[in-house]
Amino acid sequence: MDSKERVLRNIRGKEVDRPPAFSGMGNIISEGIEKFDYAFPEIFLDAEKMANVASTSPILFGYESVNLPIDQTMVAEAFGAEVDYHKQKEKNEIRYPTVKEKAVSNLEGFTSIESPPFEKAGRMPIVIEAIELLRGKVDESTPIGAWLMGPFASAGQLGDRKELLRATLKNSDAVHSILDEVTKLQIEYARKMEEAGADFLCLREPGASQDILMPSQFEKFAKPYLTKILDSIDAPKILHICGLTNDIIKMMWECNPDALSVEEKNNLVENRRELGDKPVLYGAVSPVETLLKGTSEKIKKRVEKCFEAGVDVPMPGDDVWPSTPKENMEMLVKATQSSSSRQREL
Repeated sequence: MDSKERVLRNIRGKEVDRPPAFSGMGNIISEGIEKFDYAFPEIFLDAEKMANVASTSPILFGYESVNLPIDQTMVAEAFGAEVDYHKQKEKNEIRYPTVKEKAVSNLEGFTSIESPPFEKAGRMPIVIEAIELLRGKVDESTPIGAWLMGPFASAGQLGDRKELLRATLKNSDAVHSILDEVTKLQIEYARKMEEAGADFLCLREPGASQDILMPSQFEKFAKPYLTKILDSIDAPKILHICGLTNDIIKMMWECNPDALSVEEKNNLVENRRELGDKPVLYGAVSPVETLLKGTSEKIKKRVEKCFEAGVDVPMPGDDVWPSTPKENMEMLVKATQSSSSRQREL
């Protein structure tokens, strides 16, 4: 069984020979950028450079997937927000793009905004080109993962997030208006990712955890839109939500993904009890405290704890930080692949 078959079968809850070591999110590390002598901002604006860097994860530390895109400002930029790429004084300084100027300045702006034609949707077409190029840069047996930001998080980048949250209580029509437009573009984006060669997709909604929305708000303002996007995807699909999601874990599964991904805040034992045995569950390895700052022994113990709690694949709870030591990523891969826990039966 090669990596592609192993990963795709695992996402869909089918039997595999061993747990795959992979992620639905960003997994580049600094060595992958330095290999091509790129300055950090360069990899966000050029499809070839983006694909080159993404292709290095299997070579550098044995990951069983490659993933695009690399930053989280894609949707906001597509709707007209200005993005700062932070051209550094030091070539190897790590600063991800951030929204410099919002696309809308007030609540009325949310109701008037419309999704752009895809060819004019910021860097989205560059990501699609990068996925196409990536297929020629990795072995055919390596699956390509692609991820996209959820509608609520994206809407929060378009304008003032606090105003958006207040509107969920006082002007829900305005919230639904912008979520409809963002979802429309995201469905097209996901379709083009599949057409470009993405083997699996991960929908990430960091704006809808319990840290931000109450469960009743999640049900009203997140669940319907996440479901629409996931239902439009034919490839194996993962739903990931950063932050605490213990009280919405069942609603996450009702959004119709093939697998769920959570972060380290969650009670994994309770999550498995709530979900039952069938749903595929990924997580919850801290990309900072465990992978960036941790020791090999700490990583090994965390992987074991995740498996013991009923996780199918221990997976970083967010993007891997580029300065994560290669040795730590190698340990994550080794500890995951050597486990016989949570083997599924047909």
